[in-house]
Amino acid sequence: MSARFGFVVLFLGLASSACGSSKKTPTPSAQPTDTAEEDSAPPPAPPECKDPTDVKLYGVDPTGLVNCNGADGRPAAAHRKEAIDCPSKLPRATKCGADPVGDAAPTAPCRTDQDCTAKPIGYCTANAKSASCYCDYGCVKDSDCGDGYLCQCGDPVGTCVHATCHTDADCGGSLLCLRSLDENCNFVYSCQKPTDPCTVSSDCPALTPACQVVNGERKCGTTTACH
Repeated sequence: MSARFGFVVLFLGLASSACGSSKKTPTPSAQPTDTAEEDSAPPPAPPECKDPTDVKLYGVDPTGLVNCNGADGRPAAAHRKEAIDCPSKLPRATKCGADPVGDAAPTAPCRTDQDCTAKPIGYCTANAKSASCYCDYGCVKDSDCGDGYLCQCGDPVGTCVHATCHTDADCGGSLLCLRSLDENCNFVYSCQKPTDPCTVSSDCPALTPACQVVNGERKCGTTTACH
């Protein structure tokens, strides 16, 4: 009886020892490393459009444009909120240039808007481009213009101008389809970029006072002749 009891005790002791040897030492939890890259900070937002005001042609007709004021409180730039059909005064009853004297035939290509028929929406005008009357051709909606252009409302009718956007909606919501001047003093519409240093010329420093589009980028430059 005592021998059997001793065997049982020995067996339980071995089992207890075996169970103890199977226990694993807890692995320390992984500690966060200092090498994780931090998210880069978003670029600063471009200057906002100050004191936005709807642009109206002849004081009454909407154009889809909204003026942004400069530091002096005067309109200095515009963005295109929506694309709308432009008003047109064509054809006009007035003539371009002076009536010919006697039987002398006019030397200009046109005298009236009706003389300009090479393309749709033609009109006869004389302006800074030419002292003599000539035919020009306009638009009333964006589809009247080719790719890369939009119809900018004007007098007596709209004009096709360079554009890489047509409305603010093309620019991702928070940015504007902004009208600016390029180095040749031509209007161009393009989306603001987060890195743009200017919206209007008054955003620029004295040494580079003109906010203009250069190689597709809106930046402060030195060309002020057309501002």
